[in-house]
Amino acid sequence: MPPVLTRFRLLLPLLFVILLVLLLFGIRYYQSATAPEIDGLHRKPTPLPTFQLQDDKGQVFTQDSLRGQWSLLFFGYTQCPDICPGTLSMLAQVKALLPEAKNTADSFQFRFISVDGQRDPPELLYEYVRYFDPAFTAATGSKAEIDKLAQALGIVYYRTIPDKAHPERYLIDHSASILLINPAAQRVATFQPPHLPEDMAQRLLAMRAYLARQQD
Repeated sequence: MPPVLTRFRLLLPLLFVILLVLLLFGIRYYQSATAPEIDGLHRKPTPLPTFQLQDDKGQVFTQDSLRGQWSLLFFGYTQCPDICPGTLSMLAQVKALLPEAKNTADSFQFRFISVDGQRDPPELLYEYVRYFDPAFTAATGSKAEIDKLAQALGIVYYRTIPDKAHPERYLIDHSASILLINPAAQRVATFQPPHLPEDMAQRLLAMRAYLARQQD
């Protein structure tokens, strides 16, 4: 056999390994660059800003409080006449549809962020959210600290005063979006209204599965 063919035969295993590595790298790159068609899923995660609120038990609540599990955040206030109770009732249905998590890192936490720190003290928030589900939690704080989180997540809210003779009876118009935060305290998805429990539960599970594969 000519020396050239002999050398070629010796190089064949090495060429095969190189081609295999390139193929695997190409598949992995394509998977990471191509997000699935899941409505609401962001192409890139967004880190949360530094903020400090108070939860419904009077404890400090910061961005680090969202680490270690998946969290769904919804902004509102306890005196909201319609959107908040309707959305929290819907989220209770979503929670009931989700399978029980095998570990804390796979679990979904449901957190209500009050934009009305003036009228929503911790004890009121505690009773309010647990009316919808015993596992729901809440937090609020000063307007400055709420704004840090709200603005970073694209949440808009503002006061309206229907009765000028009673300014203390103000209402608050606010976004009805629901934000999904991953265990690294990053926003990874936004759910826009209208919210349907079955649809949201399916998308949540699909998002969690996809994002978990991206970390493997």
